[in-house]
Amino acid sequence: HNAAFVELGIDAHYVALPVRPEELADALAGLRALGALGANVTMPHKQTAAALMDELSPVARELDAVNTISFVEQRTIGDNTDAAGLRAFLASEGVVAGVERAVVLGAGGAARAAVAALDALGIEGVTVAARRHEAARRAARLGVRAAPLAWARAAEAAARSDLVVNATPLGRDGVADPLPGLMWAPRQRVVDLVYRAAPTPLVARARAGGARAWD
Repeated sequence: HNAAFVELGIDAHYVALPVRPEELADALAGLRALGALGANVTMPHKQTAAALMDELSPVARELDAVNTISFVEQRTIGDNTDAAGLRAFLASEGVVAGVERAVVLGAGGAARAAVAALDALGIEGVTVAARRHEAARRAARLGVRAAPLAWARAAEAAARSDLVVNATPLGRDGVADPLPGLMWAPRQRVVDLVYRAAPTPLVARARAGGARAWD
């Protein structure tokens, strides 16, 4: 973002600010008071941010999640670029070619966007696995052909799937793996939405098993 600002002559600077969940409302109020142009939010703030907005874009309202905030005349306007961005990436890399079954791990804002993206790309069978069944059920409703699944059966479903999308924070610490016992196969593809400079354990193990994996 900062390289783009310099290139385009925009007087702005992009910085990363860790914010505790219970302080998100105060952080947004502070940014608005300081005259910030806008902000991005990532897990675990996306659904909470949606509830704090004065206005939501149609996409953010549908996903009940916000990742992009604009401050306009003391109003907060929330949008969501996750579904469109993931859909464009999957299409440009040819990730979904031949994919019939996919598993989305998690049920938060990133997972909801992933379900919408996969549905828009016409994936016939999408399973949403999460620890909270009701959250998984709500996320699955965003896809015409999606269904919720108990977390205990996530590895079983992933083993039969062509594509796995990790939308949980597991792996951010460089240690945790949402599917630690799964034996990956070359026919499979993995997309990990965790923000991390080095490959997550999930991506590293999938690649070691011959699967195509992106972080």
